[in-house]
Amino acid sequence: MALRYKPPPSTCGPASLATILARYGSTETEADIAVQAYSSSRGTENWYLARYAQRLGYQYHFLTETDIAKVPTPSIIGVNVNRLNRAGNPSRAGHFITLLDSRDGYHLIADSLSGLHRLTAEEFEQKYRYRGFVLHIMKAEG
Repeated sequence: MALRYKPPPSTCGPASLATILARYGSTETEADIAVQAYSSSRGTENWYLARYAQRLGYQYHFLTETDIAKVPTPSIIGVNVNRLNRAGNPSRAGHFITLLDSRDGYHLIADSLSGLHRLTAEEFEQKYRYRGFVLHIMKAEG
């Protein structure tokens, strides 16, 4: 019996990287990235995503930017989803989403939990709490 890859439930990082790479023309899948970036049920460490992108020939920069409007795109950004946990408290679980573009007061984001969204700054703040973490992925120069 052949085993097939079944992504763990916490692959928002690989999904975010796959979204960026697809914009650059790559065919890498979320499943491919999840395996190569050592994803587990606890999630995926950001440096494994960066290293895998680098192995594929992309460049990356880690940034701390508190103003989301200044984040270079496309980037993987760290957020908390504004929802209550089982105890009725605000969720503190980290989540990665892809910031594809920011202009004219709107943020174009891809979220593995809910899809593609064009949000105003106010709508973004209602849905997410931005944490200032940025992993900017770029095509290699040259």
